[in-house]
Amino acid sequence: MNSTTTPASLLDFGGNLTTSGNVVSGTLFVITRAEDGSGRTSTPCFDLLRPVAFSGTVDSSGALKLVSAALANQIVTITGTVSADNELFNGSYTVAAADSSQPACGGGDSGSTRGNLMEPLHGIYTGTLTPSGGASLPATLQIDESTTPDAFASLHLTGTLSVPGWSCMTQGTIVTAGDGTIDPSTFIEGGFAILSVAGSSGGSTLDANVILAPSGDSVSFPLFVINDGPCAGMNGTASFSH
Repeated sequence: MNSTTTPASLLDFGGNLTTSGNVVSGTLFVITRAEDGSGRTSTPCFDLLRPVAFSGTVDSSGALKLVSAALANQIVTITGTVSADNELFNGSYTVAAADSSQPACGGGDSGSTRGNLMEPLHGIYTGTLTPSGGASLPATLQIDESTTPDAFASLHLTGTLSVPGWSCMTQGTIVTAGDGTIDPSTFIEGGFAILSVAGSSGGSTLDANVILAPSGDSVSFPLFVINDGPCAGMNGTASFSH
């Protein structure tokens, strides 16, 4: 979503929506993002880890209207059109006060919005991992995405990262909470995810911002950081496809 207010911002609304007849419902996360994909943060008015309930309708021509539950005295309304193949959305959004007599953090914000249906991640992705200032290394990401969202509208990721010959981490496992809570270290929202990979030999953890292709056939790390162990502080990028 592109805000038309000043200062302008880029927002991601991502999550899971379901339909029953012409009724649409589900929950979405609201996240501020950098244009290069290198970072996602909570917005000043929405918590990164607090999903927002939405409900609305879609008609036979694809006209969609979604209205959020009130959160911090804010109501978000999204309107637009879904493509005939149900894979694309274009429209607009507004944020208004639920109670007009009280202030609303995002009240008055509005802008354009577009969206994609995201295909799930599944299988083996090959590519390269490039430490900052270093040479690109062959790498393999084996990853699977859960098929149903949890109670917080988040999908879970499992899998492994393999970088043969890399002294910082030759093999690691994607960390997940696994207890029904939102895990801020391994989090997927629409076309963006945060991954935390624990080295199999211990001592190193790799955290990455992840961009997902709508087709599900490519994954990129616009930024990864090694947070502990002998390579603590190292950062870089990675890209994978299958």
